[in-house]
Amino acid sequence: MMVNKWFNKVFAAAIALLFSCPLAGYAESQRGIHTKESIFPGRQLWEFGARLSFVETNDNLEQFRNSSTDTVLLTPYLRYGINDDMSVDVDLPFGSADSDALGDDSGLGNISVGLQLRAYQNALEYPYVIPHIKLNLETADENSALDDGAGGVEFGVSVGTVVNDMYRWVGDVSYEIRGDEENLIRGSVTLITEISEKFSLILEATITDEGDSTGSDNPIVGIGGMAYQWSENIHTSWYGGGGLNTDDDVIAMFKAGYSF
Repeated sequence: MMVNKWFNKVFAAAIALLFSCPLAGYAESQRGIHTKESIFPGRQLWEFGARLSFVETNDNLEQFRNSSTDTVLLTPYLRYGINDDMSVDVDLPFGSADSDALGDDSGLGNISVGLQLRAYQNALEYPYVIPHIKLNLETADENSALDDGAGGVEFGVSVGTVVNDMYRWVGDVSYEIRGDEENLIRGSVTLITEISEKFSLILEATITDEGDSTGSDNPIVGIGGMAYQWSENIHTSWYGGGGLNTDDDVIAMFKAGYSF
């Protein structure tokens, strides 16, 4: 399929770009998908990276029954530390979708610009509270497969703690005010198990009040993954999972980043 060839090309490009850049400083990266860890670039420091994701969606609408859509997104991201407790985050997605019903589509997705603030953190680094807000810009072509129609504002708060110096729990509640779609409430919880200083395991579950194409309520998405700190500045994560009461049957993601 065309999307598989495209996936291989963007994967190679992302890895080449990542390892061709100069390296400096120590960095960790937030490991949850929808939750925010108490990890920031630092005052006037940068984190740059990319997420490569694949989603297989079954289209259950009556006119498209038994058809599917494969979507591949390469999302370069940038985080800048305004100070030790605040960052500005920018996502620039572009990708390709291959639909049995609607054909192929590719191009720019919806750009987002966000702000995260560590409003509270105990002297022992936990618990912590991180309010966040994100502006979703409708930069994708209208009615394209990459336009989710969800342009608007998303705001929420993450709360995290550590148990037995090994288990990191983070919960998040977010609310999206969306332009062309109904507003959305999302709840997420992430468990991160620190196997070593460099290696960790990740489990995350997310539930929303948005129904799928069959009208089912409360879609639930579960993912599992791992993160590895290769050096003082290179970090990678792998994720895979699927959903219940949702059209998204298969979800896979690779993330890599560094700081400077």
